[in-house]
Amino acid sequence: MAIKKITLTSELSGSEIVKALWLLAKEHGMQLDYLPITITYANISSSERKAYYNIRILSGNAALTVSSSEKDGAIGSERRYGELFIGIPDEATHAFSSLVENLGEKIVDYSTRRSIIEKSETQMEKVDLYTAPSPRDYSTGFRVLVVWQGEYGERILKHLEKRAPPHWEISAKHLSKELPTIIDDASEYIPGEIPETDLLLFLSESPNAPQLVPELIRRSKARGLIAPIDNGEWMPFGQVNQISKVMDQWGVEYSFPRPFCSLDFIGKETIDEFARWFGKPIIEIETEDNKTASNIRVGRGTPCGNTEYVAENMKGVRLDEIVEKAALTHHHYPCLASMKIEPDLNDTLMHASGFITKNVFEEQVKKYIKKKVGYLDPSQFK
Repeated sequence: MAIKKITLTSELSGSEIVKALWLLAKEHGMQLDYLPITITYANISSSERKAYYNIRILSGNAALTVSSSEKDGAIGSERRYGELFIGIPDEATHAFSSLVENLGEKIVDYSTRRSIIEKSETQMEKVDLYTAPSPRDYSTGFRVLVVWQGEYGERILKHLEKRAPPHWEISAKHLSKELPTIIDDASEYIPGEIPETDLLLFLSESPNAPQLVPELIRRSKARGLIAPIDNGEWMPFGQVNQISKVMDQWGVEYSFPRPFCSLDFIGKETIDEFARWFGKPIIEIETEDNKTASNIRVGRGTPCGNTEYVAENMKGVRLDEIVEKAALTHHHYPCLASMKIEPDLNDTLMHASGFITKNVFEEQVKKYIKKKVGYLDPSQFK
């Protein structure tokens, strides 16, 4: 682990530093974690007893540490500091590169944004109370509200409108990508009337948009929420945790599939009704000669339409080549999942999505192509 000294442009108290780090982590789609402790030695004044220990900024499974010394010292709440020390694991340097750039200046700058921080900390508490409606039989009628922002969401919306079963009713709302870092009043950024729905499909394309989810749930009277993560910057883990807590309190079913094409049944009525028709691909390869694919039947396709595209282009392809060609065609659709390395996956969500397509074709091919197994002939040793 590399230890780096960070010089602040002006001295700050420990509490000011921690609040600034909290907001910085949030803006970068990360999460601040620390252990508050109280030092009880009699010769230390009460104002110096509060301290923050084991301060970490989390990005997936990677963690950047912040301390007052090279030996992982705690940061006193009221004590003032002109420098800090950060520790970055060698394998996580890229994940934290944008955060640590000019970090000393950023901490001082963000420490002055007290009003913004206080608004953000209480934001979820300020959302009106809500109780999810009781479940019903969704097989005869199911309402889906799609909230989208750009090209990624629009393509999913169009595919759902084209492929949704007859008993579904799909409505849509477009959100601007130009949203402030901290949204104090969500209603200011939600356009017009919001139709009632059974399931809210929230297709974020900006890191600040997830703050609108609780208000959208409340106004649409939704029982379920699907908020896919095809780009970690559009749906930061910190926001996922906050939204999950609110949904649990309200009794709202939810899923954050990562990537969207990994969605499967989870035992929740609204989520499972959506997953009956869209999610992790289910296909069947048909062949007349056991050598080439004569047809690809799609039992369940991805929400973006990728599965149908790949299936159509795999007709006539040799079975011993179809797995690799399906994976390549998946990317040519093109897949709009992020190409940014996810620290906990050590890979991109686009590659994760491609592996899903590759694996479902591989499972089908196994029915027709048997691996040759070599056996020793005992007679050769006579």
